[in-house]
Amino acid sequence: MYRVIPGLVSLNIFLGSLNGNLEPSQNLSHRSYKAPIKVFSTEKPVHLFANLTDIFSIPVATMQYDWFINNVSIISGNDPHLSHNISKPGRYGIKVQLKTGDGVSDCDEFPYNKQLSGTFQTEVEMKGKLTFQAES
Repeated sequence: MYRVIPGLVSLNIFLGSLNGNLEPSQNLSHRSYKAPIKVFSTEKPVHLFANLTDIFSIPVATMQYDWFINNVSIISGNDPHLSHNISKPGRYGIKVQLKTGDGVSDCDEFPYNKQLSGTFQTEVEMKGKLTFQAES
């Protein structure tokens, strides 16, 4: 969504696609400060969040999220969160496609009757369990 001349003109224009990003994270007991941000362990699930940054006057209850890993469909539903185990090391492309349902209003509560959609994607690298050998 784009607001033209904020405060002077109350005109909102949807640009045809939803705006936001895909945020991966993982709960680890220890993570090295040297580890790259998008490198995760195969030992625990990766938590994904589709962060929609467009502003609507009411929650978009009918938002559909279609989740993909390496272009393979994982799950569809109305939850912007997904926890998924990726057990093999390697690089993975993760994508979520969003679609609005009916009854969307912009931030000034004007109805918008066209279905909106967007795609957010990221790439993560999965690493196997690290083991350390004691020096003799």
